[in-house]
Amino acid sequence: NPVLPFGFSADQKEMVVSDEDVCNLSNIVINKKGIKINPSLPFALFPLDFIYEHYDEKLCDFLGILSLLPDGNISICGAGYYHKSIVLGNILEIKSYKEFWECNPFLLKIRKSIPEELTGICQSCVFIKPCLGYCRAWVYSLSNSFTDPYPTCKYLHENNRFPEIYQWR
Repeated sequence: NPVLPFGFSADQKEMVVSDEDVCNLSNIVINKKGIKINPSLPFALFPLDFIYEHYDEKLCDFLGILSLLPDGNISICGAGYYHKSIVLGNILEIKSYKEFWECNPFLLKIRKSIPEELTGICQSCVFIKPCLGYCRAWVYSLSNSFTDPYPTCKYLHENNRFPEIYQWR
């Protein structure tokens, strides 16, 4: 995984990988022949044959998981440790896990909006369903929105480098 600029790394600028570096990293990964690599990068950074060979399923199935944080808080992602706004409750206060999973207003909202309400290049990407806009926690940390486009894909699109073959016409 590339280091994303939130949580601990938000103040560690030298650790953060730029959008351009992520693009270069994808080219390095593609050229590693004979090694099974499941890169944690958006599908759009790779050719179809690489995706077929290396990706087994969704990138991050955040719609189907919850994270239990060290303090007992539950979040859609470990990023809840740093972003309290995505903490959904505390395990000690939940009476019914089934009811929490099925009825939590935040979870219901996010399940309804992802991927259908993703915006920008995500909306027109052919990988919208398996990708789900990639790391929604990072996007949320940047914009307070779960539906904004993933920054690297947005960067590629704005610089006419997002592969046309991966865009719906």
